[in-house]
Amino acid sequence: MQLACYCSPKTAGLSLALLTCMAMTPAQASEVASHDRPDSIIARLLEKNTGHYFMLYPYESNYVIQTYTSNINRQSIHSYSWSEHARKDETKFQISLGFPIYRGIFGENSLLGASYTQRSWWQSLNASQSSPFRETNYEPQLFVGFTTDYQLLGWTIKDVEMGFNHQSNGRPEQTSRSWNRLYARSMATYNNFTLDLKLWYRIPESAKNDDNPDMTRYMGYYRLLMGYQWDNNTFTAQTHYNWQSGYGNVELGWSYPINDAIRLYAQLFSGYGESMIDYNYKQTRFGLGVMLNDLF
Repeated sequence: MQLACYCSPKTAGLSLALLTCMAMTPAQASEVASHDRPDSIIARLLEKNTGHYFMLYPYESNYVIQTYTSNINRQSIHSYSWSEHARKDETKFQISLGFPIYRGIFGENSLLGASYTQRSWWQSLNASQSSPFRETNYEPQLFVGFTTDYQLLGWTIKDVEMGFNHQSNGRPEQTSRSWNRLYARSMATYNNFTLDLKLWYRIPESAKNDDNPDMTRYMGYYRLLMGYQWDNNTFTAQTHYNWQSGYGNVELGWSYPINDAIRLYAQLFSGYGESMIDYNYKQTRFGLGVMLNDLF
């Protein structure tokens, strides 16, 4: 599925472009979804479309779910006036979009691209505290990607990507969390199975500027994402883990199409680091909602 944003030359700003995407009519969304589905992130970004419009593509999955956590992390937000009134139920959503800056930068199967992923945890039902956003994580990336058809032990490597990643929560002082990483990612398929491995190296910061020097102790140095498609069901499992410290997490997902544009989506998370403010906090969270596109 690809998200088409039809913007005139007078359209200003990424925020308006995102709203235009989200405001597509069901007919438009169905038309977009009916196209042949590329089999990797980079293949999606390499698709060429005719017409004079600005095109944004799904990078990771886009979803909104209503969640409940086993234990809300009030200690990390104690400086907020409403911290003691934070609720365990939250609306969690993710927006993840990519844009090809230069297709064919190192040959026809390559591109220079950028992506933006935002995850938010919204106290939507906490009306007594004006329904604040407890946490939002902003994650822009700049990368070079390649599609491949390399065979390895029966698996087909579909794409390879290398780039720079910044992630932060945009908060001041004691609630600020951020890190910068160099990363490499690759995706491979075998029948109905998919593996997506992302490795990273954290760029060192001075002690004065480092908001969270022990981030890798809890988040490790990789993300492994596994997917399986059975009929119309898509099952996913992803994990971060630090084998030296013993800290990590696992996130399980299931999605099923409601129509051509929307999928029913359930998510179960357990461990450390669901968000940046919770990077060293352990919890279990379950959510149910809808998804616009699955990763696979």
